[in-house]
Amino acid sequence: MRPVIEITIGGRKRPLRFGFNAIAEFCDEAGLSLSDLSGLDERRVKVSTVRALFYAGLKDGARKEKREVDFDLFDVGDWMEDLSDAEAAKVWKHFAEAQGAEGNAPAAAGRTG
Repeated sequence: MRPVIEITIGGRKRPLRFGFNAIAEFCDEAGLSLSDLSGLDERRVKVSTVRALFYAGLKDGARKEKREVDFDLFDVGDWMEDLSDAEAAKVWKHFAEAQGAEGNAPAAAGRTG
């Protein structure tokens, strides 16, 4: 079973998890197949793809912890503008570990500024 971690985003600590449900939702939102996941590269990934990944992980974390999902995709995009590099790195590391191949995910959050 995939673990839940906590990240500080949107002004508070929130659970994040990349279980099967998160991966399925992310792939649907980003238009990716399962085999595309190992090829994610920070030099080629679109900002909307990064936002979809964070949203799916936060939504799955909230669901797993039996918390209300009180945010949407656009809230997550707003929160990412203020996300620290350390918190972004935690998300990418957790995603890579969930894939079983640490280092296959982009190293940065894809912040634009």
